[in-house]
Amino acid sequence: MKAGLLAALATLAVAARGSAAPPADLLLLNGKVFTADPAHPWAEAIAIRGERIVAVGERAAVEREAGRGVRRLDLGGRVVIPGINDAHAHVGPELPGTPIAVKGMEPSFDDVLAAVREAAAAAPAGGSLKGEVGWTALSDPRATRAALDEAAGGRPVVLECWTGHDGLVSSAVLRAAGIGEESWNPPGGFYGHLTGTRTLSGALHEYALWRLTRRLRSEVPAEQAVRDVHAFEQQALRFGITSVQDMSNALRRDAFVRLLAQARPILRWRVITFPMVEPSQPDLDEGPEVPAHPTPLVTVSGTKWILDGTPVEARALMRDAYADPAGRYGQGNFRPEAVLAAIRRGGADPLLLHAVGDRIIAQVIASMQQLGGEATWRPRRLRIEHGDGLMPDLVDSARRLGIVVVQNPSHFTIGDVLSRRYKPEVRARFQPLRSLIAAGIPLALGSDGPVNPYLNLMFATTHPARPDEAIDREQAVAAYTRGSAYAEFAEGEKGTLAPGMLADLAVLSQDVFAVPPGDLPKTESVLTLVGGKVVYDAGVISSHAKGASLD
Repeated sequence: MKAGLLAALATLAVAARGSAAPPADLLLLNGKVFTADPAHPWAEAIAIRGERIVAVGERAAVEREAGRGVRRLDLGGRVVIPGINDAHAHVGPELPGTPIAVKGMEPSFDDVLAAVREAAAAAPAGGSLKGEVGWTALSDPRATRAALDEAAGGRPVVLECWTGHDGLVSSAVLRAAGIGEESWNPPGGFYGHLTGTRTLSGALHEYALWRLTRRLRSEVPAEQAVRDVHAFEQQALRFGITSVQDMSNALRRDAFVRLLAQARPILRWRVITFPMVEPSQPDLDEGPEVPAHPTPLVTVSGTKWILDGTPVEARALMRDAYADPAGRYGQGNFRPEAVLAAIRRGGADPLLLHAVGDRIIAQVIASMQQLGGEATWRPRRLRIEHGDGLMPDLVDSARRLGIVVVQNPSHFTIGDVLSRRYKPEVRARFQPLRSLIAAGIPLALGSDGPVNPYLNLMFATTHPARPDEAIDREQAVAAYTRGSAYAEFAEGEKGTLAPGMLADLAVLSQDVFAVPPGDLPKTESVLTLVGGKVVYDAGVISSHAKGASLD
């Protein structure tokens, strides 16, 4: 670390503490601290008082912040980063039922049926079954509720695609939900039918699936739902995740807030409204209003709409026709006037739009321009979740409108699907990342799949589908911390390690800025702090702490 930079950081550390300010009560020393602050990205020590950072910089200067009885922790050269902020997560009660053990992400439908029979034989009498499969099985013409009924002996069965946009259920599930041949397609979704008939096939697509699975999850006993939240938190904290922005499709907004109150969370949650109605409908049908800050670690803000599907099932809405299936352009979930209504509603609440295809992104941009343009939208930070189809001709408009892109690097692993779906000239422009940062578009990262953020760091910094769009590791960690905080209007509170910021941080098991790419997913946090409080301790660091215990 250059002496000049350390001297500047020392000055910053001293200046951060006024002469009348109380001393720090916790010092983290001898670390390799990535602050994610562009002005001062690296330091070696941090001083914390209560829940906030009071100094960051050179060890000698930071130690001058110590008070009597201060706790000192020698980091032994370990890397420290701001707490990971997962900007796009799906958390909630697990679907009830006995798991169906399928092998791999893309089993054949025959393999799925064999696994259903095996699960049915082991399940309690009358018990339901659940499983996650791929598009290979669900797109098989034989994938019908009748086949599930036979394999499961009439039990309730729910199969969800790993994309989250499609499912297949047995007849017992449809009956329990009151879905029959005369049922209308719900807003934003549709039911599958046997070819040439009105007989339901058991397939559910887009909002039709989410309405059903939300109902099933709402029936999970409160004790089990709380255990599911606790299990997620423990996994997250082990990875150094200190904030989670939850898309809240699992439960209605008011129900999820009540669940978190019961669970008494130990990391920070942002609850995002996920309506199951058309955007033009006045009532979002998300239950009674809830406070913006129902508990100290929970914030309720933002509304999400899913505007199209994904390339996997060829429903990302595109301007160019798909190569496979030839002649198709994808499918929007809502009419253009409903999309306009969704964006208009975004003037009152932060807006998050799942928009994958370039046609739906172009439609969003045109609607924003129609509803006020740059002056109106730049301060509102409209978010595009995924944004795979943010093509070069759309980038400048997106930047001027202040659009934030929240990308999920695990999606970069489906290059074989994309190569089959899209023509080469489209494929060459799909899933941008590095070029978005170069263009000045704010970038945040979220999981939307495997929770492990270091797996996603590996994918972001290698970009298996488009290596030319890979970003470097500092950019990736900054997007997962500072970028995610910006995406929720919280950059003044968290996302960087700087004086005055919340002391949310992770001490890592290895140097994520130096290890080989393939080793990144092995990373864990050995010590995770939320608001200066130890919420996860692997015992590797704290056993060497000097002074008072960190418990």
